[in-house]
Amino acid sequence: MKSSVEFTKTENYIKGDTTQKFVDNLFKSRGFYTLPSYGYAEGEKQAPKVFATKRRSLVLPDLDVMNNGKRIYVEVKFKGTNSTDPKTGISTQGIDQENYIDYLDIRDASGTPVWIVIIQGDTNEIMYQRIDILDEHADFFNKKVKAFKYRTMVFFPKGIFIINSLANPDYLDNMIKTLFQN
Repeated sequence: MKSSVEFTKTENYIKGDTTQKFVDNLFKSRGFYTLPSYGYAEGEKQAPKVFATKRRSLVLPDLDVMNNGKRIYVEVKFKGTNSTDPKTGISTQGIDQENYIDYLDIRDASGTPVWIVIIQGDTNEIMYQRIDILDEHADFFNKKVKAFKYRTMVFFPKGIFIINSLANPDYLDNMIKTLFQN
């Protein structure tokens, strides 16, 4: 049964969209150029695509960020809280597997680093990590997700992320220095 609420009007979409714009504005406030791919969404999933070949299109990360000859892609997520790994009890954060694999492929095809940035609502934290580091700790499994039936998700231990409090006045400078260090 299809929901009567348009996807772009759902609470999850609105929180995600607000978080993407917040992170976009953080970079702009420090003089970075951004190209938000979330503004070029297609279809019901509202996922921006770049057509890599005639056979396959890839979902782009939310932001293309650049300055001073350096460039990164940033996928932005809002999470109300962390998940807990049912096997280990460890706090985790996760993303959709299909998108995750696309981000790895975009990194490989472009040579551009891809970062995952998560704002966690219940702790007021911003956490981030490069996708190749997260890939070493990825755990795939099916999970019921509100917006969909069952999706294969990729989860990472929360401790792998670099974590700052949004209340820390230096959080933005710390994040930018880390994301653009190489």
